[in-house]
Amino acid sequence: MLSYEFPPLGGGIGVSCQNLLRELAFDRSISVDLITSSAGEGLEVQELSERIRVFRLPVGKKNLHFWTGSEIARWTWGASRLSKKLSSQQDYDLSHCWGGWPAGLLGYRLRHEIPYIIGLRGSDVPGYNVRLRLLDRLFFERLCRLVWGQAREVLANSENLKELARRTSVDIPIRVIRNGVDCEMFTPGPSAQPMTFLYVGRLIERKGLLYLLEAADALAKTTPDLHFILAGDGPDRGRLEEYCIHHDLGSKVELTGRLSREQLLPLYKSA
Repeated sequence: MLSYEFPPLGGGIGVSCQNLLRELAFDRSISVDLITSSAGEGLEVQELSERIRVFRLPVGKKNLHFWTGSEIARWTWGASRLSKKLSSQQDYDLSHCWGGWPAGLLGYRLRHEIPYIIGLRGSDVPGYNVRLRLLDRLFFERLCRLVWGQAREVLANSENLKELARRTSVDIPIRVIRNGVDCEMFTPGPSAQPMTFLYVGRLIERKGLLYLLEAADALAKTTPDLHFILAGDGPDRGRLEEYCIHHDLGSKVELTGRLSREQLLPLYKSA
């Protein structure tokens, strides 16, 4: 497995990867080596089980939850060397690349030795991230067609992402496998009073949180018994806080900052 994100680093990719490994640990016929990132200064090797190892590469991480181009480049370089070394030592059946890039590039590089699959996650699909629109046109669209075209399977985590990927390549078959949910851990609680709306994720413009606050403002005028919780952090936090102050939403909207999985459980139950 190749994923530059893995808890405590990053967001959704890492969480999905971690949970998949947790499930694979129950299957004694499967062994996995994951190459990911570390916030430390040297290579870290962790055994999640007797058959699952995690290799954490130092990338000079500055912020645990947001990535710079140089950090991704350092991971790609280090993971390329380590994946080549490991593949020379072991006979792998499959390379699972979390993202068309950068992980997919490494799967493509080793394609003659190990078949690979790609899980499309979001920003690795041209057109998803507005910040990458110029690079998408100049570079990533052609790169994605090349890397996707040699993969044994290309997977998307939603129908919308699949349709967006089809704008880049209409010929490559893409299947949808949605994110799973641990239904033993995440179970509904009693009906919330007041009615509670919960958002969990990064506070970035692409998430559209200003629309949520506009809805909160509109609903508060006619339905006073409402509570909005925004759990997460990011560059949009200041703008969202200013909106709440300007529209007098301090009693309706709570910005909690980033919370751990354990801290989130009661919030999910209350919403």
